[in-house]
Amino acid sequence: MGQPLVCVEAMKMEMWQHARAAGTVRAVHVAPKASVRSGALLVELTLEAS
Repeated sequence: MGQPLVCVEAMKMEMWQHARAAGTVRAVHVAPKASVRSGALLVELTLEAS
C-alpha cells in the first residue's frame, strides 16, 4: 500500500500513481512512453486478503 506503480507525464508534469491497497501487481497494461487516455486501466493488482 502506498508504493508507486506508474508515472504519467503530461506537459512536463509527472503524476505518480500509488497503490491504494496492499497487493501484488498482476498485470501492466501500458508500455513506457506510450500515450494513454483519461480513465485508462494502467495496472491491475491482486489484493492481499485481510
